[in-house]
Amino acid sequence: MASRSPRATWLVFLALGFAWGSSYLFIKIGVETLTPFTLVAARLAIGTAVLALAMRVTRQHLPRSRDAYLHLLVVALLGVVIPFSLITWGEQSIDSALAAILNGTVPLFAIVLAALVLADEPMTVNRVAGLLLGFVGVVALVG
Repeated sequence: MASRSPRATWLVFLALGFAWGSSYLFIKIGVETLTPFTLVAARLAIGTAVLALAMRVTRQHLPRSRDAYLHLLVVALLGVVIPFSLITWGEQSIDSALAAILNGTVPLFAIVLAALVLADEPMTVNRVAGLLLGFVGVVALVG
């Protein structure tokens, strides 16, 4: 794969940030006219179409083994379908900015969970300091 210029890399980074950041606003707008699960289904259908096109362009193929599909199913449910559904359902009741801020706490909880269940991810002084700083930031934003 050819490397991108620094400018192109920054443009892609900014576009990705805009897409991720604005999704909460568009979810809030969407739940005003669609049910949460209809909106999630539409998002997933669009994402599937884009990924299918990307696979076709790059000549990638879907895996053939049953085990791969079982793993993909678990990842899809836990990493996409359930979180998208819960966030969309929640945005019926809270502001889109609050939803984005709360979703931004996921890495903080991941650090705590990793320290609890993974032996090779101990809670270090730096991690505790980072967690405290992160939670202070969330409290400051939520206010």
